[in-house]
Amino acid sequence: MSSIEYEDLLCPVCKDIFTDPCFVCPNHHILCRECHKGLLETSPYTAKCPECREKLSTPKQDAIRAKLVQTFTTSATCQVREDETQCCNSVFVKCGHCNLNVCDLHFSEHRLKFKTECENLLESVENDATECERVSATLQPWKAQIASLIEFIDIEKERLEELLRATEQRLEQAAAGSSRRAEADGLRASIRSGQLQQAKAIADQLQAAATEAPKLDSQDFGLPPTDEQKNEIEAGKAKLETIIRTAAEICGAFSGSNEFHVPSYDSSSLSPAELSSPIYAEHLLQSEVVYNPMALNTDPHEFDADDYSAFLVRLD
Repeated sequence: MSSIEYEDLLCPVCKDIFTDPCFVCPNHHILCRECHKGLLETSPYTAKCPECREKLSTPKQDAIRAKLVQTFTTSATCQVREDETQCCNSVFVKCGHCNLNVCDLHFSEHRLKFKTECENLLESVENDATECERVSATLQPWKAQIASLIEFIDIEKERLEELLRATEQRLEQAAAGSSRRAEADGLRASIRSGQLQQAKAIADQLQAAATEAPKLDSQDFGLPPTDEQKNEIEAGKAKLETIIRTAAEICGAFSGSNEFHVPSYDSSSLSPAELSSPIYAEHLLQSEVVYNPMALNTDPHEFDADDYSAFLVRLD
């Protein structure tokens, strides 16, 4: 039987060889009786022929097509080849797995093979789903911790920026106060030289500046930061950096790599005391390490803001 004749035996709905072929529309297109019934059950009042889209009519058996199907199924042989040998058994059914006309023996083999493939696929999907659930169980609390940390950093950043603005304002006031020393020297010189009119003008300027400018007292500001205080600040920065690095390693927040490189410190901005501190030495060692997140199993609840907020509070 030619390929054209074979194609004429395929139902356009189930794509298999006709079973009880019937005319189903005014244009005499053919479907399996069960396929026609299925279309009507799906859309009782609007079902249409899949070939011409005409409304389906009462099915009438196509005796000629049924005869061709019977002839084909009794004369056609199985399409499976084994060791370059064509199977000579009669066709039993068209295998929905491999789309071949096969005998009952090969149909059973193909069905078993397909069943095994599906079981392996289902096992793989189930394993993947389990792993995804474990990942979610790990990342959800980290998400909450990271969001809390971002909120904390934003608040502390605003406090530090406000502190920086206040410090800069005090520095401007201190610089203005220091610059008035030159005007005071001018006042002394004017008095010594007897230039009273010029001395009066300078005195008025100094008096106005002294009245408008706030009076700064060094006792209100304490001492410059000691080496110990600087080390405490660096330790706080290192603690925060460690927390963020650990979160990144656990959550896989990397750009095209499963490795996280610890950023190195810029030593050009550090004082001799800071360069010799054990904190900087520790960071030099850490900067040479490449961390593998797959080797970590860290509980995010072990970290809290108290560990790295204490040193920021001391700056307030």
